[in-house]
Formats: sequence, structure tokens, C-alpha cells
Amino acid sequence: ARLAETSEARAILDAGSPPPLDGVRDQARVLGRLRKGGMLTGEELLGLRSTLGAIHETSHFLLGRAEEAPLLADWAHRLLDHSDLETEIDAALEADGEVRDSASQELASARRESRQIAGDVQRRIAACLQEPEIVEALSDSFFTIRNDRYVLPVRADARGRVSGIVHDASSTGTTLFVEPQAVVDLNNRLKQAELTIERETRRVLRALTRRAALARPAIESNLEVLEMIDLAFARGELSREMEAVEPRLGEDGAYSLHQLRHPLLPVTEAVPNDLHLGESFTVLVLSGPNAGGKTVMMKALALTALLARAGLHV
Repeated sequence: ARLAETSEARAILDAGSPPPLDGVRDQARVLGRLRKGGMLTGEELLGLRSTLGAIHETSHFLLGRAEEAPLLADWAHRLLDHSDLETEIDAALEADGEVRDSASQELASARRESRQIAGDVQRRIAACLQEPEIVEALSDSFFTIRNDRYVLPVRADARGRVSGIVHDASSTGTTLFVEPQAVVDLNNRLKQAELTIERETRRVLRALTRRAALARPAIESNLEVLEMIDLAFARGELSREMEAVEPRLGEDGAYSLHQLRHPLLPVTEAVPNDLHLGESFTVLVLSGPNAGGKTVMMKALALTALLARAGLHV
């Protein structure tokens, strides 16, 4: 059966139609976290979405080739559909893993408020940079952010000339980063909006994670099936590289191998041999000079048996 699968995969590859497996990502860590009840990040959910999409596309790909590849199509029949989960992830997440505004009205509102308040804070603190009393106390003419608050760089020896809250200091201690009193209330409102954004983002991610956790057993089953499909196409690709063929198997212990080559020797360099054993005679003597190919022939025969047992072409 494995040999037949290899032949089906080889035929599909020879036709120039590789399976759509590029979207598959390693989901071991993600599935492990789902088993433990952990929350997935947006990037992890997108990786899961990519894998589910590849599973869906691979199933469609193989079922459409059921007539020429019935064994591989049988594997595809075992792949369960997760299009609903794919749709939910697509609807909730941007391409970079960020939660979409459309995923939550409260999130969209908080983001609008955050942008508006951030603009107000920047305008207010920029105005502070124009006040002569404050300008004289600054170590530089810019505003920055410390601890998520907009602040001004104030000289330590002029601290008393700028009313506000100290959030940080430079490594030398000569500059203090002060939140002017004029922007404290706006900074507080901005922080509240950002907390709402964080809370709503986590809520959406938790909901998607719960949805993925419910589908986890089926996803794990799908990945096991996908491994078998991927392995079949790996065997088919190896068959192409070796220019190998599917051997016919029998019960009589006889070997009839035409133009046999050692599988590790390059096709263009190997000298093929016809090898027959076990039909009219059961002993074959290999003779010849050193480095004449005797050991290569014996190994080629042994590897042929092992390749066939593994479902690989010879």
C-alpha cells in the first residue's frame, strides 16, 4: 500500500502539481498550550490559521485527484474541515496578528479615543515647550515617553521650575523626565483608553483560543493524517530524485532487478547492473578486482529490500 501511495505521489509530482503544503506550520507548542488552557497570541493564531488553510487546500487538492490517486484521496477523506474557525480568525485578526477594530465595538471605540487623546497630549506638551519659564529649565527641546506617560527632559538643578511628576532620570542623574501638571489628566485618560484596548484585545484572543481549544483533538488528528500525506509526497520526491521505480513484490524470495543502482550514487555516475537471484539458482558469486563494485552491489541489494519494506521506490 505504501509503495502504491508513493507511485501516486510520484505521478502527481511528475505532472508538475505539488500539494499545497507550504502553509503548514509547526503547531506542537501551540497545541501544547491549548492542552494546558493557555491563551494564544495573535501570531500563534495566525500560524494555526495558516495550517488549517493548508489542510483544507490539501484535502481539496487530493479529492480532486481521487481517480488518479485513490489511496491518497482516502487519506484526504479523513481530514476534518475547520473552515468556521478559519473564518473566525480571519475576521478577528489583521495579517500581522493585531486584533481588528471590527472584532469589538468597545475596542474600536477605545482605539479612536486613544488616538484622539494622544494627539491632544502631544499638542498640549508641545505647547509647554514654547513657554519661556519651562524652556529655560529643559536639558533639550523635545518631549518623550517614560512609563507610558508623555514627559519633558528637565535639568535636575531646575526641577522646581517645572510643576509635575518625575517618572525617570538619565543615567548621569543630570536630567529628570517630568510629566507636566498640564498633561497629567490627559495622560490619565490616555492610560485608561490603553487599558481598555489591552483588556478588549485579550478578551478577543481568549475567545479565539477557547474556540481553537475545542477543535484541538480534531486538529491533532488532522495533523497526523497530514504527516502521512506529506510523507507519501516525500517518498514520491525521493523517487523522482533517484529516478526510481515501484518494485513488484512476491512471496517466493526471488530477486529480479534490472539496471540496479546503489541509491546513494549519483544517477549520472553509477554503473547499473542486472541482478537475478532465487529463481533458478540461490547462490550468486561476486568476483572481481578491488574497488570493482562488489560491496556496492551487495549493499544495493540490501538497500533495495529495505527501501521496498519502507514503501520506497528502488
